[in-house]
Amino acid sequence: MSSAFLGRLRDAVWRWPDGWLWRLSEPLTVRSRGAKFELFLQEIGALPEYTLLDVGGGATEVRGGNYFERRYPHPQRMVACIYGSGDELEGFRRQHPQVRVVAGDGRRLPFADNAFSVAVSNAVIEHVGARAQQQAFVAELARVAPRVFLATPNRLFPVDTHTLIPLAHYLPPRPRFAIYRRLGREYWASLDTLNLLTARQLLALVPPGVEAKLVRLRLLGLTHSLVLILKRPLRDA
Repeated sequence: MSSAFLGRLRDAVWRWPDGWLWRLSEPLTVRSRGAKFELFLQEIGALPEYTLLDVGGGATEVRGGNYFERRYPHPQRMVACIYGSGDELEGFRRQHPQVRVVAGDGRRLPFADNAFSVAVSNAVIEHVGARAQQQAFVAELARVAPRVFLATPNRLFPVDTHTLIPLAHYLPPRPRFAIYRRLGREYWASLDTLNLLTARQLLALVPPGVEAKLVRLRLLGLTHSLVLILKRPLRDA
């Protein structure tokens, strides 16, 4: 087979966001995000007096993105903290005019202690860097809100949802990243951009003195996503 043919085949399968694997898996992603929001309502709730911080999000809403902004019943009580450019913020504002949006880094949030009732983050912690950076991310969420709802893909699920390449994420970084580059997923070929977590690794990031609950969301009996729910004692809030 020629390299040109293989390149066209690779693009047809894996090209974001219109490769056939992405189109095939999109309903599963949308359903997963809906399940996370239902879990949020069960575990934390959406009381009208709550103020809510969403760390993450962006201007694109493919595959059910920004699902908190679209589903939360009190968007005027929300703040979205986005790590991005002016264009990214403006795109977000156009889509969610009732939500206040600010630029910021989840590892160093520009808010005071206990500034919000609840902090949420979906599929962001795996993109902030090494374990120390991930620990800082969790600590910042717990600092600015006494209740935290954090979701991330499970590293032990056989398909990495960022690349849709099966099993490669089980390999050590060097061979894993070589496969990612070969299949056109160069952006994810670094721990700075993709550092997946297991349940044990995620729980190890919880700050001392914070109550933690881990919920596993499953597909065909396998855990595809991990949801970490943190609550600080009311006397600290």
